[in-house]
Amino acid sequence: MDKHLLVTLSTDPSALCGVRFVADFFSAPEHLRLTFFYTDSDPKSAVAEAGGHLLQELSCDIDSSQSPVSGALEKARQLLCGKGFGAGHMEAKIVFKRYSKIMDIILESEKGLYDALVLGRRGLTRLEEAFGSSVSRGVLEKHVGAPLWICRNVEEGRKNVLLCVDGSTSSLAMADHVGFMLEHEPRHDVTMLSIVPKNGDEGRRQAEKALEGSMAALLDNNLSEERISARIVESRKISETILEEADAGRYAVVAMGRTGVGQGRFPRLFMGSASDTIYQQLEGAALWVCR
Repeated sequence: MDKHLLVTLSTDPSALCGVRFVADFFSAPEHLRLTFFYTDSDPKSAVAEAGGHLLQELSCDIDSSQSPVSGALEKARQLLCGKGFGAGHMEAKIVFKRYSKIMDIILESEKGLYDALVLGRRGLTRLEEAFGSSVSRGVLEKHVGAPLWICRNVEEGRKNVLLCVDGSTSSLAMADHVGFMLEHEPRHDVTMLSIVPKNGDEGRRQAEKALEGSMAALLDNNLSEERISARIVESRKISETILEEADAGRYAVVAMGRTGVGQGRFPRLFMGSASDTIYQQLEGAALWVCR
C-alpha cells in the first residue's frame, strides 16, 4: 500500500525542510505518494480564478503563471526526482485561503486520507505566530488527524527511528505508524525506548509490558525482529533523556504518542513542559507525533 504524505510549502524555494527530510529518509520512493499543499491569499491569482482550487501533477516543469509557489514546487520536484522519486507520484494542491494558512493546513490534513502531515520550518513558524509557541501544541493535539512530522533542524544522512514507548493508546498508535512507514525501508531500524523512575521494579515490569505491545504493532507491519531493539532507561528527567538518546544514536526520527497517559512514565507528555523541551530543543532529527 502506498503511503500518502501531505507536505506543506511556502513561496520560498530555499525553505524546503520537510521536502529535504522526505528525500533523505526514504529509499523506496515507489511506495510514496506526495501532495504538496499551499494556500494562496491573492484574490487575483490563478487559484482564485479557478474557483479556489488547483490540482496538478508534477510531471513537467511548473508553469510560473499558475501560482506564486511555482518556484518552490519546481525546486521540490527537482530535489525529489534527483533522489529517485517519480514525478507521477507527486502532485500540487493549491487552494485559495479560507481561514488562516495554518488552519487551512489543519483542515486539509483532517479531511484528506493522508498518512502524515509534514511541516517544515516555515509551517511551524506560521503555527507559532498564529497561536503562540505554547498554545500551538494544544491546537495540533485537538485538530490534526494524521500523525504530524515536525522537520525543523533536520540533519541529512541520519538513519533509524527512536520510538518512545509508554503503553498509552497514542504510543501504540505511533508504533503502528512507524511500522507502516518503515515496511519498505530496510535501511532504518527501530529502537524502542521506555523510561522508568530509578529503583522502580513495578515500573520496569510495566515498561516491559508496554514494549511487548509496541513490538507486536511493529511486527504486524512486517518488520522483522532483527530490525527492532529495546531499551529501558531509569531516569526522572524524561525530556532530557529522550534528547540525549536521540543525539547519542544520531537517529533520523524521534517518534512518540501525543498524550502519554500510560503508567505515568510520560505524564501528559505533549501537554506540558516536557513537550515544550522536546519540541523546542530537538536538533538533527525529525519529531513524529501521533494522538
